[in-house]
Amino acid sequence: MNVIEKIRENKNKPQCLIFSANWCRPCQNMKPQIEILENNLNNVVKFIKITNEECPDAFDIFNIDNIPSFILTNNDYVLGKYSGSNIKELLDFIGYYLNIEFK
Repeated sequence: MNVIEKIRENKNKPQCLIFSANWCRPCQNMKPQIEILENNLNNVVKFIKITNEECPDAFDIFNIDNIPSFILTNNDYVLGKYSGSNIKELLDFIGYYLNIEFK
């Protein structure tokens, strides 16, 4: 299943598209934190990982210039985009668009 199919399959639930690359150290450093987020928020948002090595076309489709980057979507609409490796800023980004308060 390609990335676009994964996105369409889950379009009725908010999604966080995670753009990264295997060679990107900040991307690799965030992996454990992203896994914790996935486990804690799996009933609220679907996380979809997209690497430059596996799906370079998705980087063009979503105009990704920096990694790691995160795009929140819901019902085929892009809600927002965050680029960076600060987990607090990522939580603020997700919380803002999905109306979730993290403590």
